[in-house]
This record gives sequence, structure tokens and C-alpha cells, in this order.
Amino acid sequence: MNTAAPTRVSFVVPALNEARYIDACLTSIETQMHDTDDLLVVDNGSTDGTADIVNRHDRARIAVVSHVTIAALRNYGAKQTGGDIIAFIDADCTIEPG
Repeated sequence: MNTAAPTRVSFVVPALNEARYIDACLTSIETQMHDTDDLLVVDNGSTDGTADIVNRHDRARIAVVSHVTIAALRNYGAKQTGGDIIAFIDADCTIEPG
């Protein structure tokens, strides 16, 4: 009998004015997520409606950290999540099933 807890994945998506891409990115992640996984978008102060699109996704959380480097966004996201694995996905990318 395997009683080990499932591996928890934290998806971290840094974003800056990604309204054109963020919906497809988050949808591709959400279709792959397990119940214990989490999804955090770290927004660098977008002005194009990126946050509005993120807020339409039930599984996504958003944090705004303005005027920093992409590395700082990723580091912030890593500190705010608790997964066994942290998956950094750029906002203009999608993930494939499996």
C-alpha cells in the first residue's frame, strides 16, 4: 500500500503586459494540474489587462511585484509557493499534455 503524499507542483509564471498570451498559457497549465498543485502569476505591473485575464482563471493566484527583473519575479514566486517541484513557465508559452 502506497501512502506517500502526491508530489506537489507549483507553477510560477512571470508576466509583464502578456494579455495576448496569458490565457492560453494558464489554460494549458490548468488542464495539467492535480488538486494539490498551485499556480502563481507574478505580474511586473502590467497595464494591458493581464491581471484581469489571470483573475478569470479559478486555479491561478496573482501577485504584483512592479519594476523588477524577471529573475526577481521568479525568485519571489518561488518563495511564495510550497510545491515539491517549482515549474517556471514564461507567459508566452504553453505546456503540452503529459
